[in-house]
Amino acid sequence: MNARHYDILFHKAQSLHEAGCVDAALELFRELEGINPADPKVQYELGMLCMELLDNRTALRHFQELVRLAPDFSEGCLLLGMIHGELGQHDEAIACLLGVLAEFPDLAEVHHRLGQLFADKQCYKEAYNEYQQVLRIEPDHQGVLCSLGVLLTATGHISDARSVLLQALERDPDSVNVINNLGRICGVGKSAESLQWYQRGLDIDPENMSLTSNYLYQLNYTADLTPEYIADKYKVYAPRCYYPRKKWQRPARIRGQSQPVRIGYLSADLYAHSVAFFLEPILQYHDHSRFEIYCYSNRTVEDETTGRLKMLSTAWRVVYGLADEQVAELIAADGIDILVDLSGHTAGNRLGVLVYRPAPVQASWIGHPNTTGLSQVDYYLTAPLCDPPGTTEHLFSEKLLRLPRVFSCYLPPMTFPVVAPPPVCKCGYITFGCFNSIAKINEPLISWWAALLTRVPQSRLLIKGPKLDDQQIRQQLTDLFERNGISSDRIGLFGLTGTRDEHLALYSRVDIALDTYPYNGTTTTCESLWMGVPVVTLAGKTHVSRVGLSFLDAIGCHEFVADNPEGYIAKAALLANDQKRLVELRETLRLMMTRSPLMDYMGVTRELEDAYMAMISSVISNV
Repeated sequence: MNARHYDILFHKAQSLHEAGCVDAALELFRELEGINPADPKVQYELGMLCMELLDNRTALRHFQELVRLAPDFSEGCLLLGMIHGELGQHDEAIACLLGVLAEFPDLAEVHHRLGQLFADKQCYKEAYNEYQQVLRIEPDHQGVLCSLGVLLTATGHISDARSVLLQALERDPDSVNVINNLGRICGVGKSAESLQWYQRGLDIDPENMSLTSNYLYQLNYTADLTPEYIADKYKVYAPRCYYPRKKWQRPARIRGQSQPVRIGYLSADLYAHSVAFFLEPILQYHDHSRFEIYCYSNRTVEDETTGRLKMLSTAWRVVYGLADEQVAELIAADGIDILVDLSGHTAGNRLGVLVYRPAPVQASWIGHPNTTGLSQVDYYLTAPLCDPPGTTEHLFSEKLLRLPRVFSCYLPPMTFPVVAPPPVCKCGYITFGCFNSIAKINEPLISWWAALLTRVPQSRLLIKGPKLDDQQIRQQLTDLFERNGISSDRIGLFGLTGTRDEHLALYSRVDIALDTYPYNGTTTTCESLWMGVPVVTLAGKTHVSRVGLSFLDAIGCHEFVADNPEGYIAKAALLANDQKRLVELRETLRLMMTRSPLMDYMGVTRELEDAYMAMISSVISNV
């Protein structure tokens, strides 16, 4: 092909791209690459097209080639750094962007992206410095205030984050990213305000996945909404934004009876996270002669927990940075029989993958205490006490499949403090405690706690949560108690602790743990019991408000389960007046847990495997 004909084809491909004919442009540029693979312009165009199609791994290959062919082309290094970042390859991305800044130190957008990469690595000081560089170079930069707000949130400076985000909103009132983050940082008892922010964002961008999931998840914290109202929102909002963007053929196979069943676990939380703590014993006790375990991690930063999970898996796939349809293709190519989503509508979820139906059977488990709202998810794994038969089926788009005893197991950390005597024995007064997320604390709950503190003279309440490092949030909380007649000197507030051991050690300062309502604790309930601290809970009518009941019943402590607020207060007060019982519980709760279904790893795993086989049988019988 002569040069003139080559140039004509090149310009034709560019025109197709500009006209929005992405697939046709891609095909033509691939033809040009076959003719002259050493043309940096072609590699550039192919990389940009692949980015547009969210095929970041292919874009990476083209930008790597671009930089090799044209090392002095600074934009090539910038694009390469951006793609490394999109794929979660933070160190490589940072190296590329630092190289660009060495030559062009005043590129605001490069500093901005570099700050985001440092923030992702939790290098918060470095991230803050990069954002300040952006503001120095370009004071009116559109996105940096939002990024700075996210950074301040992550470091516990909630009030400062709110101030910065409101500044960003003034500059761009329709920024759904800013609005989304404002919804995330509302204070104690501000669930309605959070929902308003999310709704405002959805009015602008109704198909925004992050906003939709944040809105739906926030509903679980709200005390004055009926279960039916919440379920309806899930079933309407979720399909509106989670749907296949491309035509895709659902796999129609189930592996033969003589072959191991392939289970795929999909999650962004396969690290030192509550989900991983519940999953790890299951992976350890899976019958690997009958089941092959594939883990799909939507996260690139790894830790010791990640390493253990990898060792327990047949195969490990990092899907961060891949488009939903690419992840679906990967899962289908792996021949997964049952795909189990562990995130639901929590952060980092990949529900967009499940709508392609890459596996013949799809289920939701442990990561989210409610329905996904998606017809493409076949089952929700639960337990009889969380979802009593005939009571909650209408709240789910999935079919409920109940494990016989509990829906999961608790795995204590590898190291943990010894159980200390109840602090009342030393100080002479009762200390209640709640270490659940403060997002679960609402005004009705505070009124119940205030009534309890009034009923139990001289008692104290310790509340712990990362957001309590912020002085304004602390003041909001103490103000709510004072409005209910409880002075601030009876309330102890703790922010983020340095290690998990330090966190668990704080239970030595608590006599009785108070569960939250309507969103019960899960990990915190298990932690409290493991540290010898009894938990008083209120059981509602939904899964999210019955986890406490399920766990306490499993260890033989149904006596601490109330069915109304008055009973909740009364049971906590009764226990507070029984020091002998508190001492007994301190000495026995850990043993009770080890002997209960909550730590029967082998038994619960076999029950889960039976549930998986029931799913398979159901599909086979319907073929």
